[in-house]
Amino acid sequence: MRQSQDRDHEATGEKISLEVPEKKGGAKMEKEKDHKRRKKKRLILSVILAGLLMFLLMGFNETLLVRHYHLQTDLIDEPLTFVLLADLHSNFYGQEQEELIQAIESLHPDGIFLAGDIADDKIPHEGMICLMEGLGYQKQPGRDEGLPAAFYVTGNHECWGGKADQVKEILAQRGVRVLENQSVLLEVKGEKLYICGMEDPDSNRYVPQMLKETFQAVPSQDRQYFSILLAHRPELISTYLQYPCDLILSGHAHGGQWRIPGLIDGIYAPGQGFFPENAGGIRYYPDKVHIISRGLARDTTAVPRFYNRPELVAIHLSPQTDKE
Repeated sequence: MRQSQDRDHEATGEKISLEVPEKKGGAKMEKEKDHKRRKKKRLILSVILAGLLMFLLMGFNETLLVRHYHLQTDLIDEPLTFVLLADLHSNFYGQEQEELIQAIESLHPDGIFLAGDIADDKIPHEGMICLMEGLGYQKQPGRDEGLPAAFYVTGNHECWGGKADQVKEILAQRGVRVLENQSVLLEVKGEKLYICGMEDPDSNRYVPQMLKETFQAVPSQDRQYFSILLAHRPELISTYLQYPCDLILSGHAHGGQWRIPGLIDGIYAPGQGFFPENAGGIRYYPDKVHIISRGLARDTTAVPRFYNRPELVAIHLSPQTDKE
């Protein structure tokens, strides 16, 4: 009888389905699962994009940063604070430089160091002049005794513009000590320190000869006083280390312009090329410390700074605590 039924189906061409009928609502459930998967993917993508946007926004933050360094030495008995400015390029920080002036004055510095490229070779000097006059360094003979001593060395941009002498005169008229390959003895709070300043190599002078002149007054052995070298270019550190100084202060590298904290400490710096070793921060050597300012230029840079906020450097020098 069954064989007869099979033949009847074959004769008519009718096929017998052996599939189990789909449960009622199964297609709807599958659609809902697919919708949830797409929604989850969109959420993940949105979070990634929001995170990337936040990363970029934070990276292009160009607000002023005050960076503090704390050092100890057995050559002083009283704590001292110094401010380092480099690579201002006459940029402005607020109206009449009020933001930068307030930041400097809040530190109550015992000395101010201008480590080159304070002026620029292409834009007027108003930013530099406005800063110094806002701090109280007005055009007058001598320096107001109520102001911290200020020292300046040239950078490459002052030399490139052919206006290095003009910049020196502007600062000297306002009581800033311009160091031209020389050392002076600074006395503050009863402490004495040698402040040494080397001009930028683009002044067309031979670097070893300039350094030799700079340190003529500084004893190479049995030094009694702490000594600080102002030298614009950090890439010459191997040469600076040959001379009798305790602290070296530089700028020039602009922090490598683009940084990724923890991964890349600068993409490119003049004189060092890509991935520079000395673009910013502090470096320790057996008997010396090198501090490199990431600079203050922001409006005049060819490309924006990235994770590299313009910085004002505060150096806190204190007596050695473990003296015998």
